Parts: sequence; structure tokens; C-alpha cells
Amino acid sequence: MKYEFTVILERDEAGNVIAICPALQGCHTAADTEEEALDLIQDAIRLHLEARTGARRPINEEIGAKESALRCEAHGSGAQSKSGAGDTPPARL
Repeated sequence: MKYEFTVILERDEAGNVIAICPALQGCHTAADTEEEALDLIQDAIRLHLEARTGARRPINEEIGAKESALRCEAHGSGAQSKSGAGDTPPARL
């Protein structure tokens, strides 16, 4: 069976690229580059699916992803964060 999932890429404070598959709880990885993170998350997704099907557990069906912009200020630090503006859209695997 063929599956398609959204993968979110983020960069942490240490500069690592974090890849997350939100539809598969706990399915995430980290790497030095985006390319490496995408390779690793593809393996993680495959292993996650194999484990769930082997245990006869259902696989969540992704119904979509919506990109939105959010601007917020962290309390106490005065730092501002924005998401969605100019970011790379989620990768489809």
C-alpha cells in the first residue's frame, strides 16, 4: 500500500535540522542537513508503518495540512517569533 505524509522541517537552536511526521505520533529525527533529515525521516516512516502493520494497529490517515502565519511575543523576554512567512512548505513523502 502506498502512503503519503507531510513532513515538517525545523532548525533547532544548535543548528540541527529536525524532521517531524505529525500524522505518525513519535515519528521524528534530526540531522545536520535537510537532505539527510529527509532521508532519515523516510526510513523512520517506513519503520513506523512496518511496526504498526506488524502489530495489526491502524495507520492514521492524513487529511491535509494548512500553512498559516503566526506572530507572537514570548512573555518576559521580548523576543518575537514568526512562522509561515517565507518558510519552506512541508515536504511530501
